[in-house]
Amino acid sequence: MTGGSSGLGRAIASKLADTGLPIVVADVCETPREGGPPTHQAIRQTGGQAEFFRTDVGDEQQVQRLVEFAVERFGRLDVMCNNAGISEVLTQVVDTRAEDFDRIVRVNFRGVFLGCKHAAKAMVAAGGGGVIVNTASCFGLVGYPTMATYCATKGAVIQLTRSLALELAPEHIRVNALCPGTIETEMDKAQREDPVSKDDMAARTPLSMPDGSCFGTAEDQAAAVAFLVSDSARWMTGQCLVMDGGWTVI
Repeated sequence: MTGGSSGLGRAIASKLADTGLPIVVADVCETPREGGPPTHQAIRQTGGQAEFFRTDVGDEQQVQRLVEFAVERFGRLDVMCNNAGISEVLTQVVDTRAEDFDRIVRVNFRGVFLGCKHAAKAMVAAGGGGVIVNTASCFGLVGYPTMATYCATKGAVIQLTRSLALELAPEHIRVNALCPGTIETEMDKAQREDPVSKDDMAARTPLSMPDGSCFGTAEDQAAAVAFLVSDSARWMTGQCLVMDGGWTVI
């Protein structure tokens, strides 16, 4: 579970732990951005099994060691959630620095690619299939001004998911992508607080939350991931599960 310390990753890790899965929380930081105990400790406090493994997802050796640690600690790797991601400061392409572009691509696409690569190796070697879920975004399905780099990386994750689903189907390994809309996490804070972006998204989101908000919750997204890794989705692969309040419909 990469990017598992905070936000969406924390919610996913907690939800999957509730289903009985042992969790390895991988992140560059152990402390949650939103405060509270580290994710792995919070899971243990509720009776689940969890470990923390510090990982920079852009570093292949660290990703390989993460997968090896999970196999050594729990016997095998059945589920890999490639969730680590970063968002850019809202900028036009002409104002985007090359170093910012490289940083976003390194985490959002290279990190997912490496997670898929080494998880797939472990799953194939063990036999018996497995599940890979990649966190993409509704912004990987449509374009949006001032978010070109982010949109491009998430589109790349979607295409990686589709191609890998074909490669791994003979091994009974399912690969799907979650495509969230803007949600109430620290990572999406810039979008939620930018007046222009906030008003535009509110106008373009037909389905509001019960409290009237046009932004979703990490817990709803986590429930979708729990479905994707379950036997209820056993004949589903290469798909994008979009959870955006209908934003991409318009």
